[in-house]
Amino acid sequence: MAAAPPAHLPVRTVPPPAIVWPHPSAVQAKGTPARMPPPVPRVTPVRGVVRGVPAVQARAATPPSRILAVPTAIVQCKLGGPAVRKIAATAMGKALKFDDENPQQQDLDQNRTLLIEACGEQLAPATQEHLTQVAAEINKKMKPRKLSFSPIVVQVQQVVQVEHLDVFHNSAENITVKTGAATVFVLARVEGQAVTDQPDGESVAAGTLRAPDNSKVVTDTTGDGEVESLVENLDKFFAYLENTAHQSANRHFTVALSGSWGACDGCKKRIARFRQLWRVKAAECMEQGTTARLTITYQYRNAAKEIREGNLYGWGEDSKTGGWYWHTETDRVDGTKEPEEI
Repeated sequence: MAAAPPAHLPVRTVPPPAIVWPHPSAVQAKGTPARMPPPVPRVTPVRGVVRGVPAVQARAATPPSRILAVPTAIVQCKLGGPAVRKIAATAMGKALKFDDENPQQQDLDQNRTLLIEACGEQLAPATQEHLTQVAAEINKKMKPRKLSFSPIVVQVQQVVQVEHLDVFHNSAENITVKTGAATVFVLARVEGQAVTDQPDGESVAAGTLRAPDNSKVVTDTTGDGEVESLVENLDKFFAYLENTAHQSANRHFTVALSGSWGACDGCKKRIARFRQLWRVKAAECMEQGTTARLTITYQYRNAAKEIREGNLYGWGEDSKTGGWYWHTETDRVDGTKEPEEI
């Protein structure tokens, strides 16, 4: 048996192969991992975020990406029950119109818009599959009245490929379905390397990640395992971007998170704020003609579930492969800074 990597090293996981889809954010890439590396010895997980400067284990052989046909992608894009119920409840709080014998087209169009808005708080963008599921859930609750809406026509504009990260914290394989939600292992890197640039204290912007708004899902989860690591690593990314030595070439920033549960609704907002703040700083610091990319992948063991008075942990649209649920979000910005004269 191959020797386990030292405790301070991260582990490389072969992620699911990519999905090709006409809209980049319509679905998350899913599939079946080719194989997993040998697990590290089991240890008792430590509450909170595990920090450290890791290196890299030898790369596992990665087969060519398998391109899934669009019909398969549509099937995999279906929402889980908790997500459908939550979006349906949000939509029912809006001014939906239920049809009579002669429904008006403007009413059908309005219902579609309101369903898209309700889905948009969880998904970006919503697909026809999502709307059909949510409408069916509303109809189930509102019998005998029926909600109808105009269908969305999805037009193929461009083909993109979204891939999950494949390198995670070395202790990720110690996570089980029973590991506490406060245990989250985070690995943040740039160009595959640990960030050595150190910030001069905590920035005001990064500090807002603890409470991006005053909603209950945020204020109830300030102690979740992702929070402090997101604050710390955003400031490290800022310090890296502010270093002029890094501004004249394309850069890829990555954040790999591992936990027993996916992000709660509060931490979803924190991740969204992390991405927003990173985009602004990257565009400001990177020189014209360069591109900065950000990839955030969250792998988690348990299916999405409502906990703490309706707070959804995980993403309802994710599917489980290789023992993990997979979720990836990406950003790309072009630099706007004028190159310095030599």
